[in-house]
Amino acid sequence: VHLQAVEDLLLQNRSQAQIDLPDCWVARRYENLWLRREEPQASTPFEFVLPLPGEVELPDGRVLRATIGDEQEGESACVVEFPASGLGPELQVRSWLPGDLFVPQGMNGRKRLKRIFSDNMIELERRHQVPILVSNGKIIWLVGMRRSNEKAAGLDGGSVLRVELL
Repeated sequence: VHLQAVEDLLLQNRSQAQIDLPDCWVARRYENLWLRREEPQASTPFEFVLPLPGEVELPDGRVLRATIGDEQEGESACVVEFPASGLGPELQVRSWLPGDLFVPQGMNGRKRLKRIFSDNMIELERRHQVPILVSNGKIIWLVGMRRSNEKAAGLDGGSVLRVELL
């Protein structure tokens, strides 16, 4: 019966699903099968203020650092740059909330973060661990993943806000 339940889990159309068996938690996460004695504990939601300039330590031990300079240095998966004007004196760094909407770079329309996580095969357990950078109530960066469509630094000739994941 238990082996049949695991087989059914693997054959269903859902990319992420789970079952509880005696002394075992089994989950399908996209192309992987997870077997554990018990279900992983849910991540604790977080929310921090990132002063400009300044830094904040994330729950996983990494650091998010914001600096303000006069020149662009270039972006990467772990670095974004925005015009410093118009962002306010601080940014918020928080975990994902169901219903969050985002305008990814290169798109005009908004997209649900749930869909972005699904498209990038981010496991349910990891989604609440992805830091989200917010300015004036708008998501401007899925930290380490994707930048928003917010205007790029250097277009107005003013100061550059550089945010790095260390």
